[in-house]
Amino acid sequence: MLLLTFAQFNSVSLQVNGLKLNPLLLPTSMKARTKYKGGPSEILDSIMFEDYEIKSLRHGNTHHVLYRAPRSEDFAPCWTMDLETAKKGVLKWKEAGCPDPAIAELSSVESIAV
Repeated sequence: MLLLTFAQFNSVSLQVNGLKLNPLLLPTSMKARTKYKGGPSEILDSIMFEDYEIKSLRHGNTHHVLYRAPRSEDFAPCWTMDLETAKKGVLKWKEAGCPDPAIAELSSVESIAV
């Protein structure tokens, strides 16, 4: 791992049009800016499993397909990349007698995708 002291870091220069410039003294407009390269999430068709609607979407940055179903531990809404995990959560939620179905619908796909 490379460690620089403040004096070493401060002496690092940047070549712009043949001129040596200290990056710490550059105005913000000249510094490199990061650009957001992700896109919007795409809402996919829901999957019906055991009379429960598992919502799905394609993530805008990673392009992974995410599934929303109750978490097995506490039945809170949870996004997962694995459809089998979502199905197991639904089965455990049903086995527990569907405790408070409002908990499973706290967040919406639309609020995540916007």
